[in-house]
Amino acid sequence: MTSPRVEGGIGQIGQAEFNTNSHRNGHEIIGFSVPLTVALEDEIAWRIDVVGGKAASLAILNEIPGIKVPEAFVITTSLSGEILAQNPDIKTGVEGLDEISSRWLRAELIGDNEEAKALKEQIKAAGDALKKKMENAIIPDSAQRRIKTEYDQLCKRVGE
Repeated sequence: MTSPRVEGGIGQIGQAEFNTNSHRNGHEIIGFSVPLTVALEDEIAWRIDVVGGKAASLAILNEIPGIKVPEAFVITTSLSGEILAQNPDIKTGVEGLDEISSRWLRAELIGDNEEAKALKEQIKAAGDALKKKMENAIIPDSAQRRIKTEYDQLCKRVGE
């Protein structure tokens, strides 16, 4: 059996308008109930502004007959934003990794193999450093409890 996965998105949530009955766990932001986590099968999981692009794509794929997407829940952009606010070094690390990746892509596209190779090494080093920062991220207690509860429920649903 496939192990449960946790996906997350990084983004901003603005004046979101959605049905607050379409999710199970809420977090109040700007007068709207925004969840901390969302199961892929929840209607709100299609909202890029709530779950990010990767998770929304998985939720959409989950609805297509014949395509099997393992049961999962996602950490919303709202929670990701809170975590990034408490861990600005992670946001800086992600931005740095994006910048190096863009430079690497340009080098690949123009055929500058030497530059591409050097940048690939920088990407690995930046990724390793970012991984360490993420492993030590400060996550609010309420969010830790919500994620653990959601994970425990997912494990029960998939029989693990």
